Amino acid sequence: CVEEYKLAPDGKSCLMLSDICEGPKCLKPDTKFNDTLFGEMLHGYNNRTQHVNQGQVFQMTFRENNFIKDFPQLADALIVIPLPVEEQCRGVLSEPLPDLQLLTGDIRYDEAMGYPMVQHWRVRSNLYKVKLSTITHSAGFANVLKILSKESSREELLSFVQQFGSHYIEEALYGSEFSCTIHFPSKKVQQQLWLQYQKETTELGTKKELKSMPFITYLSGLLTAQMLSDDQLISGVEIHCEEKGRCPSTCHLCRRPGKEQLSPSPVLLEINRVVPLYTLIPDNDTKEAFRGALMSSYWCSGKGDVIEDWCRCDLNAFDEHGLPNCSPLPQPVLRLSPSVEPSSTVVSLEWLDVQPAIGTKVSDYILQHKKVDEYTDTDLYTDLPPDSFSQALVFNLGEWTRQILCPSSRSGLRPVAACLALNAHMVSHPNPKNHK
Repeated sequence: CVEEYKLAPDGKSCLMLSDICEGPKCLKPDTKFNDTLFGEMLHGYNNRTQHVNQGQVFQMTFRENNFIKDFPQLADALIVIPLPVEEQCRGVLSEPLPDLQLLTGDIRYDEAMGYPMVQHWRVRSNLYKVKLSTITHSAGFANVLKILSKESSREELLSFVQQFGSHYIEEALYGSEFSCTIHFPSKKVQQQLWLQYQKETTELGTKKELKSMPFITYLSGLLTAQMLSDDQLISGVEIHCEEKGRCPSTCHLCRRPGKEQLSPSPVLLEINRVVPLYTLIPDNDTKEAFRGALMSSYWCSGKGDVIEDWCRCDLNAFDEHGLPNCSPLPQPVLRLSPSVEPSSTVVSLEWLDVQPAIGTKVSDYILQHKKVDEYTDTDLYTDLPPDSFSQALVFNLGEWTRQILCPSSRSGLRPVAACLALNAHMVSHPNPKNHK
């Protein structure tokens, strides 16, 4: 069946989607792309919002015998490759890491217990790699391409992006996924539960049996048993799970009684490769205009033009103070260092500041700390000059309410203990001119 038609239930005829009729052969007029297996591959994708657009970019035809086991006929443009058996139904448990969400602001911390920890567990099954083989523009997409030109305004081009997206998906991973996040109240609790899990499952028998009972299953059993007993070790542990697609009955790691399916339809899990939509525009001048509008939406909020590696804001993109705001800076984060836990003498902080590759740039910092002898005292602030910033993030707990270690010589503050070296980690950005 060609575009705008769909195979009828009898398997022998094609019905027009817009036809209004009554009976079992009729199709709903509001049929969406996700009713078609792997349909996201034929639609646009917004690489900024990470969402698949409703606008259809490629034609959906069913003229060839494009079949794969357990599935109905696939669109002609798709190549579907099942992943090897060893990559199916494989549970992956991450290393325990400090819970960064709990390292900012107020935190209840016990030096003997350690940081709150988090672990992630995931199992994927029913996996398929899907690729585009041949592409034919849909009628709607082709008509819009005819309207676009090098004279098109930025608003018109961004309207196109809103309808069809900025890219199309060339390769993706489909399947089902069951994932869980485990929150531990402290590092010590995580370590004790892990050792207890290894001991008890090993005592059950061979390593094969150990593998057949994942850590997440063991913890879930303890949490269920806690309702009937008073197990203090498991107290404070939380597990949050989510599912994409449906677990096949062949995977023992994710199937749940009453919810398993023999051959569930795979859903989009990962996008492996995308291609900018402007590569489909034949005219070079129009292609460059579209690319400029796309860069504007990425880096300048669609309210300015990218010049080299900065944003030239439009006249209407200034705030009440007369400063350009088409490329606002992300807010920096100050938190406890995940790699150096606080001790009775030292607290190490981590400053995370991500500057965009294109747009605006931070040149100086002003850091303040507050002296608090009593919570009822008047607040006292001490400013540090910008050049002492890189040395000011290590505190001595004996004196940290009064001053910061390692200030610059011009700050007027005297250090009270030996200084700890602070490492700055810089990440280089790709050349903006090569940005896709």
